[in-house]
Amino acid sequence: MISLRPKGALRLNAEATQLLKGKGITRVLILWDRGKHKMAISSAPEGDKRAYRVTYSAKGSSSTIGAKTFAAFIGFSAERSVSLRAEFDGGMLQATVPTEHLGGYGSTGEQPHSDTKRPT
Repeated sequence: MISLRPKGALRLNAEATQLLKGKGITRVLILWDRGKHKMAISSAPEGDKRAYRVTYSAKGSSSTIGAKTFAAFIGFSAERSVSLRAEFDGGMLQATVPTEHLGGYGSTGEQPHSDTKRPT
């Protein structure tokens, strides 16, 4: 189980935590399938600047990934934490985000609008 919190943190339950911890994963990539509204958490290669750090609780019963940038990218919006059923498939932890909590560039495919001109 993954909880996606209003400010973008991902909290993983004991089972999901043990899957990552058992593989020695300390940094992850969060992949997004816009069409299926599906996210996947995958081990990140060493030195990958896109990676998010996994913080394990002292008892190992949960872990947290500070994914504020990812949440903003998919336009995640919720007043309370949203629980996502997670499955380990293809070497990745995967979950579907309910449509009612989505908006923004990563959910619609539209480019963000900007009034700022790029320097030439």
